[in-house]
Amino acid sequence: LQGRPAEAAPFARRAIAMAPAPSMLHILAGWQIDAAGCRDEGAEILRLAADGLSGTVLGSWAAFHACALLGDGDGAAAHGAALDGALRNEFAAIMVAEASALIGRRDDAMRWVRTAIQFGFVNYPFLSEYSTHLAPLRRDPEFQSLVRSVQARWLGVTAWERTQLSR
Repeated sequence: LQGRPAEAAPFARRAIAMAPAPSMLHILAGWQIDAAGCRDEGAEILRLAADGLSGTVLGSWAAFHACALLGDGDGAAAHGAALDGALRNEFAAIMVAEASALIGRRDDAMRWVRTAIQFGFVNYPFLSEYSTHLAPLRRDPEFQSLVRSVQARWLGVTAWERTQLSR
């Protein structure tokens, strides 16, 4: 989330090695490894997680993201319906937004960005710059408006953190 995915990828690989059974950790790690520029590796981790978690919401989430990384919009859409209403936190929502943007589903991506923000995702640098997956949306006026809407909240959070650290 700080725009340094290459630094995070080795930790994601280590986490997978320490927890071999498919879990949410594998979904997050596979997505992180892709963000670091290792698309095939990330997609394979997600595919294995989807297979191991088949029949669950997490399995659908993993399959959705694996398909998105592989550019399979139809495959992703087949799994995406299971995600509506099932994901109830800002990080899950922003990942679905990123995957939707990757496969060119602009309206779905925008809906999930709005959902992430409603759940409290206000990481302005991530939205405006760091997320490579959201790059297809950055010129979209609606996306720009959403990003601007979180900027003041982000600056407020970071100002509060600075005052807490200086104590």
